[in-house]
Amino acid sequence: MSWSASRDNVGVTSYRVTRNNVEVVVVPGTQTAVNLTTLGAGTHFIAVQAFDGAGNSSFRTPTVTALVVAPPSADTTKPSTPRDLVATVLANGSIDVSWSASRDNVGVAFYRVTRNNVEVVSVNSPATSVNVSTLGAGTHFIAVQAFDLAGNSSFRTATVTAVVP
Repeated sequence: MSWSASRDNVGVTSYRVTRNNVEVVVVPGTQTAVNLTTLGAGTHFIAVQAFDGAGNSSFRTPTVTALVVAPPSADTTKPSTPRDLVATVLANGSIDVSWSASRDNVGVAFYRVTRNNVEVVSVNSPATSVNVSTLGAGTHFIAVQAFDLAGNSSFRTATVTAVVP
């Protein structure tokens, strides 16, 4: 992974790379790339934070979601399609999306929530709900799809309609 260099009035001395909010590597401030080779299969949430010599730190970068797929294996079984999809519009204009869990022979890794066939958020299993507050006013067609660690995906649910005033 790589990132743009941070700026500091004195100089950036290091970058700390985190996975799931846990530090995995610290690199010198002159380095803006790192190869993360020990993550293993699954969904990983990666962020970077810059530090200067005085111990000051930047804000963390927005989290990047990385799905590491297991090497090809005998697992070709799709997870079951999520069921009982509900999208509830709240008074503040956000939408609570919930569904019943999928089943898989190995295990469901995450769910992808889409609006009008475009991903808006991924949710790690075992969670089966999420609040989406970034859609804005209008009619939204929401669906959910399950993914396992081998990269197999379920069929997408039928869409439900949510109208945000």
